[in-house]
Amino acid sequence: MAELTKEQLAFVSTYLSGAPTHATESTTPGIASGDSPSSDRGKTLTAEEKEELERESKVEAVALIEVAQKAEGKTTDALSDLAKQTGGEMVGLDYRLKSEESLTRKIFDIADQTGEPPEEVAKDMKDVLRYTTVFAPKDYVKGVEDTCRQLLATGHRKKKFKNTWGNKTGYLGINAVFVTPEGAMFELQFHTPDSFYAKDKGTHDLYEEQRRLDPADPRYIELEMLQQDVFNGVERPEGADKLK
Repeated sequence: MAELTKEQLAFVSTYLSGAPTHATESTTPGIASGDSPSSDRGKTLTAEEKEELERESKVEAVALIEVAQKAEGKTTDALSDLAKQTGGEMVGLDYRLKSEESLTRKIFDIADQTGEPPEEVAKDMKDVLRYTTVFAPKDYVKGVEDTCRQLLATGHRKKKFKNTWGNKTGYLGINAVFVTPEGAMFELQFHTPDSFYAKDKGTHDLYEEQRRLDPADPRYIELEMLQQDVFNGVERPEGADKLK
């Protein structure tokens, strides 16, 4: 079984706590997710419009969480058993369900930035129910392959599989999205202890400083390089970049 250091375990409760994390799918260090919505609303919301958008966002968030709650028990049991069978370790289980507040905020922010109605934004929420399995580097490839194979064999459908192990810079890991036989989606991240640590704790403070700076500021570039130094220290499991 993969083992996390005491320091790595200490921040597990912070990670996935519902607060936004900066390196969930980033392919460039210090830049949040790579899929940032473009702003085409073209106007500032009035107080009344903002209140209505918040209400609509909450309605969608509640509906998504209800669906996720119905799938949670069975999914958690299945993934926990799979982790034991494949030599992995599940982390962050206390935060497997995104909170209503966090999900409402996420839907609202995207709807506000893009002009899309919350109902449409909600259709792309893939991490309402989310999990992370950690494997030791030597077990990583086989662990990921065996987990995915077993999920498919039990009627799950793979909707997304984003593998950044082959990237030269930025976030390292695999973010997959599966659909249960009942139609509920969940996110499953695959990490090593090093990549799990680096994605948040190792770069968090650097990112928090960087995101407040103008990209033209020399300090911005310096902070990006420092974050990359953290990712450079992550051992890349042999063959991980070929997983798909």
